[in-house]
Amino acid sequence: MATSAEWTCTCGFSNSAVLIECEMCGRSVTQDTTHVVEEPRPSSCRFQLDTSEWQCPKCTYLNSIDTSSCEVCFTMREDDVEEDGEAAINHIDSTDNELRIIMIGRTGAGKSATGNTILGSKIFKSDVSSSSLTKKCQRGRVNRRGRMVQVVDTPGMFDTGMNNESVTKEILKCVGISAPGPHAILLVVGVGRFTEEERETVRLLQKAFGDNMTKYLIVVFTRKDDLDHGKKSADDMVREAPKSLRKFLSDCDNRYFAINNNADKDSKDKQTDELLEMIDEVVKKNDGDFYKSPIFNEADKIIRERIVEKENEQRNEMARIRRQLSEEYHEHDRRARAREASLQDQLRELDEEQERENTKLHKLQERLEDLEDSADEDNMDYEQNQRIRELKERILDVKEKLCQVKRDRSVAYKTAVSRQQEVTQYSQHWNPREEVRDEIERGDTNLLKKFWNSIRRAGADLWGRFKSLFEILKEKAGFH
Repeated sequence: MATSAEWTCTCGFSNSAVLIECEMCGRSVTQDTTHVVEEPRPSSCRFQLDTSEWQCPKCTYLNSIDTSSCEVCFTMREDDVEEDGEAAINHIDSTDNELRIIMIGRTGAGKSATGNTILGSKIFKSDVSSSSLTKKCQRGRVNRRGRMVQVVDTPGMFDTGMNNESVTKEILKCVGISAPGPHAILLVVGVGRFTEEERETVRLLQKAFGDNMTKYLIVVFTRKDDLDHGKKSADDMVREAPKSLRKFLSDCDNRYFAINNNADKDSKDKQTDELLEMIDEVVKKNDGDFYKSPIFNEADKIIRERIVEKENEQRNEMARIRRQLSEEYHEHDRRARAREASLQDQLRELDEEQERENTKLHKLQERLEDLEDSADEDNMDYEQNQRIRELKERILDVKEKLCQVKRDRSVAYKTAVSRQQEVTQYSQHWNPREEVRDEIERGDTNLLKKFWNSIRRAGADLWGRFKSLFEILKEKAGFH
């Protein structure tokens, strides 16, 4: 409880009577002879608050509109609580303003190098060796021109050692990472190296992804520098290409692009901008939407279920952290208030003792007026004044300790608020889909099993596609 020489702010902090602003929250006050009144706000109604503030329903503290929980008692803001009473989880959806690209092609075609050019940094391992460095689906992300670009690098589907199980696993990972669907599928081919394997790769993925994937297919020719040295353009190369390549390009509306992955940074950036423009045109031509098919739809359902699980985990963790922060702060504040009350009691006792000593001194001075011995007068004055000086020093010491306790409370409060804001900011920037994609990329067995079971439950069409895919692989491997 505040003493007569103090006033208590609505935030609960006791301030010195000489202050016109709360030491804890900075709120201004006016004071009359009987009580402390909060400085009037623009509206006389306490519920018609400034639009930049919200009032805590528990302690009535006015908080900044940017906060999701009370800065004093950590009570959750009402519009941030769901109907079941649990804190709402606001997070980023990584599919918003995102461009998703899948790269396919044979071993050594330059998929990884092309992905690095698009991403603007060396994310994927790339080598001139004909042996495939990419054995598993990998992804890279970069914020480019104000939107997130995700590139998925895939292994060659007909690589040695890629059995049915391996192919299935990598296709499921590719689908899960790219869900709800890619905006473009890049068939990466070395200049002058289009073979039957490229056609088989597309046919294989059509069995898994769906027949309409060619509407989003772009053929990317690597080693454009070889064309430049021969003073040829990509158009020249296509005109002179075998009939099989021209037919294939015709099936995907003659969408092709030549890229030099050995160029300098500025040239790579220019090439990437041109390629992304072509992808944007593909999306525009397909009603402004990404590629959708039953397998991507089934995968996205599983991913959304996993996101809900992670939201529940995150909600519980945030509640635990907020509860811990609140308990730590209030325990610290309880001890500080107890210390403050003890010091206030000491100060009150010292004030009373000083008052008694002043009264004694006053009486002694009256008596000394009747004394004739000046030596005794000096001695008596000195002793009494010395006691009063000692009392004043003790009072100053207690007041300094009181100030230190208040400073400690203020620091504890600001620290708690700062940690609370960190929790809120983390929640706002939390991206559960990216975490799920990381799990898929690592080959999380539970998620991949759910993908597979979902495909089988979805019906004979999807299951038949994978059986047909296995037949192609066995035929290619010479098992027939």
